[in-house]
Amino acid sequence: MERILAAADEYLVAHGVTGFTTNVVADRAGVNIATLYSYFPDKVAILRELLERADEERSEALSECLDELADEGWREALSDGIDTMARYRVTHPGTPVVRQAALMSPQLRELDRETHRRLAARMAARIRQRNPDLTAREADRICQVAVVSSMSVLDDACDNGRVDRRKVAELKEMMTGYLAPYLGA
Repeated sequence: MERILAAADEYLVAHGVTGFTTNVVADRAGVNIATLYSYFPDKVAILRELLERADEERSEALSECLDELADEGWREALSDGIDTMARYRVTHPGTPVVRQAALMSPQLRELDRETHRRLAARMAARIRQRNPDLTAREADRICQVAVVSSMSVLDDACDNGRVDRRKVAELKEMMTGYLAPYLGA
């Protein structure tokens, strides 16, 4: 299974979703198609597994930064979180491609949205610790906007193994300005 997923990720990095098929992945993984189908019924299932794994890894990498949003040093935590996500995209170049594929697939689009909702919910919980006057609904809305905007900008800023530092700096400035009224000085 790991060989299949690694082959799928390598293909996506090299070629994008164009031509992505179970036959191509099986060939690259050096397994017959029946073996691939014993793990994954179709290419969407492969993409789903890659997306779910990326979500877990991303959440783990961001955990400490999210926890620190409730502290006085929230600006630094936010900056560190954005840097963490930029590094993640460079060290896991298949993830943005899998996200793009998810947006084109009705079966996966909801999974990508759910990933954003979970991340926003974790962020909202920390923001409410810092600002208990925010309702859960307000915090969730604020964090949904922050997460979706950040993901989009980071996808654009981190391309082909490079990070556009100016775009990342602008994202930090934008997110700091957006969140400051809710998190305070």
